[in-house]
Amino acid sequence: MPSEYTYSASAAPGADPSSDPFSFSLDQINTLIKELLSKYSSLAAPQPASSADDPLIQDYLAKSLGGAKTLIDSYSARGGVSTSRRAAASSTNPAFSESELQHQALKQLAAEYSKKFSEAVKNAQSVRNAEYGRQNDALSGLNDLITTRNRLLTSQTDWLAKTAEQKFNLEQANLQNQTQAQKVAQETAKLNADLEQQKGAADSKIADETKWKALTAKARLASRIGKSAAGWTDADDLLSDRLGVNFGYYQPWQRKLDIRLGSGRK
Repeated sequence: MPSEYTYSASAAPGADPSSDPFSFSLDQINTLIKELLSKYSSLAAPQPASSADDPLIQDYLAKSLGGAKTLIDSYSARGGVSTSRRAAASSTNPAFSESELQHQALKQLAAEYSKKFSEAVKNAQSVRNAEYGRQNDALSGLNDLITTRNRLLTSQTDWLAKTAEQKFNLEQANLQNQTQAQKVAQETAKLNADLEQQKGAADSKIADETKWKALTAKARLASRIGKSAAGWTDADDLLSDRLGVNFGYYQPWQRKLDIRLGSGRK
């Protein structure tokens, strides 16, 4: 007789057991296995029926000997029959006494009982063998149930592992996409910053060139009419120096050395 055992597949990390397509079938099979084992776990081969106390024998005799039990009464009732009728029954033998009739009835009843008891024993054995066969077939079916459950458990384990792997791969892909998106965003921000810086440098250069042109025009005027008349100021000198250094016209260290020696600007 197969014995019940418990086995369950642990959900793989990252898998979602709530969507497991095998759980419902496994629960049904496990329930059926437990019910069959609980019902037939004490199954034993039937022993030969021989005791008169056997319920199956008693039931069979009660049904089959219902008419035979009246046999004694039938023979006993003959004791009240008139002597003439008993004498007519046998012209050579004396009439049966009431006790003899009862004894004869008992003998016939015993013979009938012996026959029916033998039939009852066979019937009880047949009933028990049939029931044992049905129960044994049910228990034998447990092997198929357990085999089916094992196949489902294997499939469930594979499904959970594949589901976990797919989820892991998806998470990795999402992580890579997020990383790539962050990298693109950083590169875009750096590019925008570089462009903004380049634009600022270009705007500053254009502004410096515009100021330089204005100073150049003002310097030409000052050379003709004088600095005072042209409105040339010390601020114009400083701006001219700064723009000259920016444009590479002057060398800062040379001018610094000249100023320190008191030779004036060149």
